[in-house]
Amino acid sequence: MQRKTWADILRIAATAAVMLLHISAHRWDSTELQSYDWQALNLWNSLSRWGVPVFTMISGSLFLNSDRSPQTIFRKNLVRIVASFVFWSALYAFVRVYLTGNRSFFTFAEQFVYGAYHLGFLYMIAGLYLLIPLLRKIREDRALTKYFLLLGLVFGFLVPQLISILTVFAPDWGNLFQGAFSHISMHFVISFPFYFVLGSYLSEEDFFEHRPVLFALSGVAGFLCTVLGTVWISFLQGKPSQMFYGYFSLNVLLESVFVFCLFRKAFGKRDAEGKGARFAAYLSDRCFGAYLVHVLV
Repeated sequence: MQRKTWADILRIAATAAVMLLHISAHRWDSTELQSYDWQALNLWNSLSRWGVPVFTMISGSLFLNSDRSPQTIFRKNLVRIVASFVFWSALYAFVRVYLTGNRSFFTFAEQFVYGAYHLGFLYMIAGLYLLIPLLRKIREDRALTKYFLLLGLVFGFLVPQLISILTVFAPDWGNLFQGAFSHISMHFVISFPFYFVLGSYLSEEDFFEHRPVLFALSGVAGFLCTVLGTVWISFLQGKPSQMFYGYFSLNVLLESVFVFCLFRKAFGKRDAEGKGARFAAYLSDRCFGAYLVHVLV
């Protein structure tokens, strides 16, 4: 795959965002709700929710827009993901079992299979690699790509978030619509394949060029909605709420799209052979290792 400097720089930023997210989320739900500490943790948590979606979008922009064969991806990238999970999950399981003192083999096996919380990303990205042949067929047709993204937007973001908000104010009605919605089998478009395809689509579209002010305002609105919406719903319920933290909330989607397009616009014309670009590539190649080890640190 051809090296993209903007993707390298964005991957570095996304790695930092994920680390910031995990640090700020560590005591977020156990800190006194109206304290300054909780407000600070909520702020940093809200400002870094885009990390994992953008990671996924970067992968989509690289793998769906390249001519690498699925066989090559499976042999090289998928095997790398599986090997990384086996090693790091075993290490984290050993540490967890050793620290808790519950050293039965079943406990170790359970910790190994589930993996540390951040290793769930490896399960997800491995599944996306397996879907690449199907998702590439969608990306070959512009109209089909837009239809896929529209379905994901409506059934993955808009409807679930409206139902969640309705459940707060009218639990009976919210549960009614939630029960009905759960029967709609739209899983292929309402999970991370949406972000995978979206990253591929946005890497070939320049929305900043057409309506830069409107696009920037939508990104800022996403960040503000995450921060203030979390304060509002948490105070309303009397306990910390993750309603606006989800990767499939509209506000986090706006955050992610804004950050992705901003970095592509700002660094899209950087010379891949320049000194800064080579340094970004050097750091980018080490982001995966940093992601795997940071929870242990």
